[in-house]
Amino acid sequence: MNIEWNHFKTIADGEFCEIEGINIWEYKWKSDYETIFVKDPLYGETKSLNRFWIELPNKEVEFVAGEFSNCVWGIYTKTKKGTEIENNRKKFMEIKGFLDKYFPENYTESKEYENCFHITVYSQEKEESSVWFEFDIGNSELIVGYGISHIHYGKQYGQDIYEGLNRLLDFFTVKMKRTDFYKGKVNFKNVYEIQKKNESYKNLGTSSMLFLYPFWKKTTKKVTEHSELIKDENIITELEQLRERINNVC
Repeated sequence: MNIEWNHFKTIADGEFCEIEGINIWEYKWKSDYETIFVKDPLYGETKSLNRFWIELPNKEVEFVAGEFSNCVWGIYTKTKKGTEIENNRKKFMEIKGFLDKYFPENYTESKEYENCFHITVYSQEKEESSVWFEFDIGNSELIVGYGISHIHYGKQYGQDIYEGLNRLLDFFTVKMKRTDFYKGKVNFKNVYEIQKKNESYKNLGTSSMLFLYPFWKKTTKKVTEHSELIKDENIITELEQLRERINNVC
């Protein structure tokens, strides 16, 4: 797979798509039909697409494109000289180094596919927790989650990677609460909340079933609270230094 090409957008045929200041559908595409292997952003499968370019008076606009399904296009743009990939790798290794130092036996890591890693972090008291993130270094995509609740970050989602990394670091110093709602024995809704120091709980996300649960039964709930992953002030200071280093990686 060619990690120089990052997923930019998945769009319908003819849907507005701006690359380098132009809508690519308003211009003629040229191609030598060079085959480029890329990753499907949804399923992680390898796709075989073609490289195209648009000739303008002062520049060429280059991209990779192909149909994922009937009239649904995947558009990929090139990372300039691999700088973005290397910066992503630096950020990932900074976080992993912090975890190796303070959570060596309290996190799990799995490689989802090439240059994509999933990490789940547990408290140092081995208290149940489910803070996790998945970082696709090659495609500049990040998912940060607590339980089922999660947010995608990257250019294609309109939210920068650094926003997601800062959200992830916030998770280390907040209290978390999950409220499970039941109809009989069926868990039909989960509400996730976080509480920063000296603040009230704020809703982080809700997941729920729309059908196939006994809605007529009495509603009961179970509340599970998680303390901060980090309480030691010295470690919190180092966490903030880590945050500064990550934000300074261009």
